[in-house]
Amino acid sequence: MGYKVAYLKHDSKGHALTDKEGSDTHRLFQILPKVCIVSPGRITLYERTEEELEDLVQRYFSDFDFVLLEGWKSRKGYKRVSLSPELEGFPAYKKSLQEVLSYLFSEEEL
Repeated sequence: MGYKVAYLKHDSKGHALTDKEGSDTHRLFQILPKVCIVSPGRITLYERTEEELEDLVQRYFSDFDFVLLEGWKSRKGYKRVSLSPELEGFPAYKKSLQEVLSYLFSEEEL
């Protein structure tokens, strides 16, 4: 459909590590505020920040049409789309893409 979509996951417990403990990158990030790994076709940036969610989205994803957020269950003011019957939110798992987009672009709240 031509939409540019980004994904941002909340890891409240800090378990989502993509670097091995004891590696150079891991050790350097213990003492530096920013470390970046550059690979063919990808970068991985480790950065310490206290920025709010909205500021992070603006800084990194301002050129996207949609930013999908996973987690942040306690955040208010965002429409929730559920991909599973066990989760609360608009039941996207039993709707068409057009119905999901209509909900997202509407003023409707659950």
